Amino acid sequence: MNEIHWIYLVDYTGTPLLIYLNELNEINEPSYAVISHFLFGIREINENLKENKLTKTEINGKYFFFIEDKVKDFFVVVKSDKITFIENVLNILIKVKDRFMEVFYMNEVLTQERKIKLVEKFRKEIKELIENKDMEVLK
Repeated sequence: MNEIHWIYLVDYTGTPLLIYLNELNEINEPSYAVISHFLFGIREINENLKENKLTKTEINGKYFFFIEDKVKDFFVVVKSDKITFIENVLNILIKVKDRFMEVFYMNEVLTQERKIKLVEKFRKEIKELIENKDMEVLK
């Protein structure tokens, strides 16, 4: 899925965590301050969504997809090219959200060192999922 630029996950603390950055298309990582404000703007636009409902917003010829987990209070945003097939993005977002719950909320009491290792492993899984177009990677 070369058309995906990046994926951010924002947890209950409001901290944006870069999950995936498209290195194949040499996409630059956005500024932390800019992305933080932007992501919360996207969340405000989508405030009344139901669980697992995907929304798409178009800005400057790019798509921004949004999905939220209201129980654990985090959300995921994907930036992609306008040519993206929406069902593929929905599948990826649900897998990212579910896998995040599985990895981090099953192990809520973690040392900082363990969290860092889990985040790196999580990023690698997501990268494989997207770049290999293999929807079975996270099963």
